[in-house]
Amino acid sequence: MTPDAAISAFRHVRALQADEVEAARELASGELRMPELLVDVVEQIVVPVTALPGPEASEPCADTFALEAL
Repeated sequence: MTPDAAISAFRHVRALQADEVEAARELASGELRMPELLVDVVEQIVVPVTALPGPEASEPCADTFALEAL
């Protein structure tokens, strides 16, 4: 996923969150791969950033606080 594709996907999600349906529609129609991009964003960005260490980890790590830093 290119940086531009990730930005496009996040713009689409932000438009949806703001109830800007027309803007979201325009962003989706401008990027034919939007459904695929949204899945890629979740798999490559959201899940790794929000994943907490497993039960075997005794101490919090940097990933534990990734959302707080954002």
